Amino acid sequence: RRLAVLNQLSERLGQAENIEDVVSITMGMMDNIIPCKVCSVAIHNPEAEGYLVYDLDENGGLTALPALLISEKTMVRRLAEEKRLIADYNLEDTPYTDIRAWVEDDGINTLIGSPLMSGEKVIGTIMVANQRDFTYSLQDEALLLSISSILASTLDNRQLFEQIQRRSAQLETSAEVSRIASTMLDPNELLPEVVERIKTGFGLYYAGIFLLDEDGSLTGESGRWAVLRAGSGEPGRQMVANQHKLEIAGASMVGKAVAEAKAQISLNVGTQADFFRNPALPDTKSEIALPLVSRGRV
Repeated sequence: RRLAVLNQLSERLGQAENIEDVVSITMGMMDNIIPCKVCSVAIHNPEAEGYLVYDLDENGGLTALPALLISEKTMVRRLAEEKRLIADYNLEDTPYTDIRAWVEDDGINTLIGSPLMSGEKVIGTIMVANQRDFTYSLQDEALLLSISSILASTLDNRQLFEQIQRRSAQLETSAEVSRIASTMLDPNELLPEVVERIKTGFGLYYAGIFLLDEDGSLTGESGRWAVLRAGSGEPGRQMVANQHKLEIAGASMVGKAVAEAKAQISLNVGTQADFFRNPALPDTKSEIALPLVSRGRV
């Protein structure tokens, strides 16, 4: 019976429309294949420098838990580092932060977990756990390895497909921006339109365009400031109205990009010394500042 459900899982995963569906289907069917009180799937997210962990709520809906950082002492990290199935039958004093809540809230004391492998690369993990006085069999372990292989292959294919779709949308956005720039001559109309297209097309939290105040007409100090001329959304409009500006070569990635005529990139602004913490954009997690260069000049 369990092998039949495993085959059903494989068929349903082939019809999943996105990564969330893949995870939700797997977790929803897991207890019919391997007995478990708790099931958890973690997907590696390089941009967050950690793992997105998924769980099912009381109604069977998929929820994403706060990301686990790679640096944290977790069972997810151990599975990713050792790249093998791990069984633990005494979790009462577990040192792993991601398992403690299971022990305290659900009485979990038994766990088996497996990395999700794409070739030699770990793309995630899957774990199932049960309460005290329960021991997983060798067949359970073999089934989990089979599930991890099917899930990893499905996720890998789905991620590749979504990357292609995202890249296609970004290329389309780039073409739209080029077309708008060649037909809309008034900068006061052009720049706001461009930032909104970039934000939407690239799926960004925020986009803004700064221009160098070369003659000092905007700030009274020539060549010292980069002035925000357009910003997406209401925060952007408010900052433009407030004449938001950043000092060239000052303590900001924008200022550094202008001064050095080089792109500035941070995947984790919390560790970036020259990141300007803008109160209008409190949820910023990463940032890229690109210099606009024309005829060798920023």
